[in-house]
Amino acid sequence: MRKIDITHICSALTKRSYLRITLFALSVATLLTSCDQFEALKLALAGPLTLSSTATTVVLNQKQASQTGFTLSWTTGSNNGSGASISYKLLIDKKGNNFSKALSYDMGKGVYSKDFNVAAFNDSLLNRWKATAGTTIDMEAKVVSTIYSTPESSETSNVLTITVTPYQPVSKTLYIIGDASPKGWDANNALALTPSATDATVFVYQGALSAGSFKFITTPGQFLPSYNMGSDASHIVYRQLSTDPDNKFTITESAVYKITVSLLDLTITIAKVDLPAYSAIYMVGSAAPNGWDISNATQLAQDATNPYIFTYKGVMNVGEFKFPVNRNSDWGQDMYMRTDDT
Repeated sequence: MRKIDITHICSALTKRSYLRITLFALSVATLLTSCDQFEALKLALAGPLTLSSTATTVVLNQKQASQTGFTLSWTTGSNNGSGASISYKLLIDKKGNNFSKALSYDMGKGVYSKDFNVAAFNDSLLNRWKATAGTTIDMEAKVVSTIYSTPESSETSNVLTITVTPYQPVSKTLYIIGDASPKGWDANNALALTPSATDATVFVYQGALSAGSFKFITTPGQFLPSYNMGSDASHIVYRQLSTDPDNKFTITESAVYKITVSLLDLTITIAKVDLPAYSAIYMVGSAAPNGWDISNATQLAQDATNPYIFTYKGVMNVGEFKFPVNRNSDWGQDMYMRTDDT
């Protein structure tokens, strides 16, 4: 029988493996070099730095406050064949200012667009550029590049005009007062409504109301501005002056009600419900998972078949706890607590 030299076979296989690995590494290095060369070629052959927008006429709406109002994008511009990298600065200002009061964004390298959030840009329009809500304002934008050649050079894009209509933001808070409310007419002790999780301009109250009347204020301790009954019981009106009509909503039967108010649509729904006085219960305290941080209070789970039952299953610490009905940080909400120490 012929002897097989395993050592020579392993050595040959190892040499072939090394050869394959070496060829693969060379291929990858060549590919990476080619990619770098392609990027450098793109910058060398690119045309002028050009700015564009997804829209040149924009009407901002608070219902889309968390969304993108428009996006500015720009081309790479050219490094004039120098092989140098390029960084970008975006400027936006009111037309006619010649960018003297511009917002400036250092975008860095390899970034070619900027999203503008509806709420943030609306705030800049009203407070930085003193725009008037509901009235169009012309804005200008441009991009300035820095080309890191020797010596450094720069390029400026076209100036783009965008016409924007800002909105007047409605209140972020709303309170119910009146003899129908559990807190009565005491504006300093007004009961807060809960903002909708999906629309911050909509507020909800679910709880007991007595026979009587009520309206809404935006700031504890201040009777103006207020939201009163409008043309009918399905609409609200914004009341700014003490001489404005002070019409109120009326409850004829004491019960648990759910009230939904839209400050943007100026609408209200009032419905008697067979539900507990509160749609959510939370837990705070040294024994609770998040301690006394009421803005981060632990929410209990409401039973799907019996809405009057709320449950928490989880870790508890040694200590005390109680149950607020919302996460309002002013600690002015109702609380469920033990009645005594027995």
